Amino acid sequence: MLKKSFFKYCTMKAVFSLLCCILSALALSAADLTASVTPSGAGKKEGKIKLLLSGGFAPYTFSWTGPAGYSSTLMSPEFLDPGTYCVTVTDQYCGTASLCVTVDEKPTAIGELTAVSFSVYPNPFSKRLFISPGNQVNGLVHLTLYDYTGRLVARLDTEAAGDLTWDLGAPLAAGTYILRAVFPDGSTGQSRVQASGK
Repeated sequence: MLKKSFFKYCTMKAVFSLLCCILSALALSAADLTASVTPSGAGKKEGKIKLLLSGGFAPYTFSWTGPAGYSSTLMSPEFLDPGTYCVTVTDQYCGTASLCVTVDEKPTAIGELTAVSFSVYPNPFSKRLFISPGNQVNGLVHLTLYDYTGRLVARLDTEAAGDLTWDLGAPLAAGTYILRAVFPDGSTGQSRVQASGK
């Protein structure tokens, strides 16, 4: 009787250990999370995040956080402002994984550009831009550079008092870009610039 009980115990323990090994091998991990992101216009809440899972065990729960106290339990949230959003996913067996993604701010469409309040030179440029605001600037200036498809390619936040120099580090691919500036008083401007590619 004792032998049978001991054998039964050992068999159950072996099965449990094997099950644990299998569950560990299939447990949800950060590598199982990917996402595609749709950018958003400023103040338009057009951003979308489509979350994709390739591991773990359903059903899942989702806990998103984002800018300005944002939270959601949806798998793929929509109507998002620009900013960084992070999700923690938990599967049926308490496996957890996290991922952070950024919803970029897309520029105004080319046909909707407002009159610029600054000048940019040289144009075409190589890897450095000189920006001369139309009004006196004293404070934090937010600069973003987008390619013609609306993809963010460079960003700079800098304290300025007058003219600005933006060293991009390396020449960008030849083509048309949109430079957007937000000045300390909240005014904004956009300008099309041409990269020489060399």
